[in-house]
Amino acid sequence: MTTTMKTAEELKTVVSLWVDRSFNYIDLSNSEKVFDQMLFEHIETNHTEQTASAFLLDYLYEGDFKESEMESALEYVQQEHQDEFMEYADQDHYPMWSTLFEFRSEPSESTLEAARKAGFGIISSSDSYNAMLFVKGAGYSFYSAHWIPMYLGLSWVRTDDFEGVDYSHV
Repeated sequence: MTTTMKTAEELKTVVSLWVDRSFNYIDLSNSEKVFDQMLFEHIETNHTEQTASAFLLDYLYEGDFKESEMESALEYVQQEHQDEFMEYADQDHYPMWSTLFEFRSEPSESTLEAARKAGFGIISSSDSYNAMLFVKGAGYSFYSAHWIPMYLGLSWVRTDDFEGVDYSHV
């Protein structure tokens, strides 16, 4: 079976439909009220392998890590630069945009992992909400930076049609 390569606009349309069908849009200020101004207690930690790797690059510790013979960047920074890493990882790890994206049905761990890899912050499910995603930045395209990479990272998505498509401008 041959596949036809799609365009970036077609990819954005597919992803936009998926987002609209899969998420409820929750106002940040409403969720903060529901959580008695303690929303931060429900935000998953940003202490991940990806954040640790970024920390090593930003603070020029990558060479030291490679010399350490440790296999995990996260393990290395937690052992060798714990305080500095905690400050780095927790800095700006809060919704910057006023909308949270609540999954309409509880997501699988692989879906949450695709969201993490795409740069979303995650708020754990609670009695009031299913798991929610948030964006930690503003002033750029959420589609090219977050939604499209997440969608393409989902295990059930056929990515062949979009292989090689440059979606950085959508």
